[in-house]
Amino acid sequence: MHTLDDLHSGALAGARHVRLTHLGLTEFPRQLFHLADTLELLDLSGNLLTSLPDDFSRFTQLRVLFASNNPFTTLPAVLGQCPQLEMVGFKACQLAHIPENSLPARLRWLILTDNQLTALPASLGQRPACKS
Repeated sequence: MHTLDDLHSGALAGARHVRLTHLGLTEFPRQLFHLADTLELLDLSGNLLTSLPDDFSRFTQLRVLFASNNPFTTLPAVLGQCPQLEMVGFKACQLAHIPENSLPARLRWLILTDNQLTALPASLGQRPACKS
């Protein structure tokens, strides 16, 4: 696990895996964008996040995103614009809605257990590699 001090100090420069879990984050740390070209796995689980920035797709190498145990009510639509994203985990959030355009084209794993979903988007069927 990493700390915000690690992020602010530049100690994570060039990192491929970053875990900022259980830090009480209420906003996405913009300093993470300094890792946009290298970051492959980002774990933001156990925080207080309800959204991701509109330019989140700047993470061109991101393959895995975990954001479990955050109070998201809607899966962020920007995830559908992430070119390499294959694994998405939003377990035990408060998801009630998944927009059609929120599922990345390369999606292979989608973890949504313990949410408030009553339906999944039809676009999930267009992700043949997905195991939900």
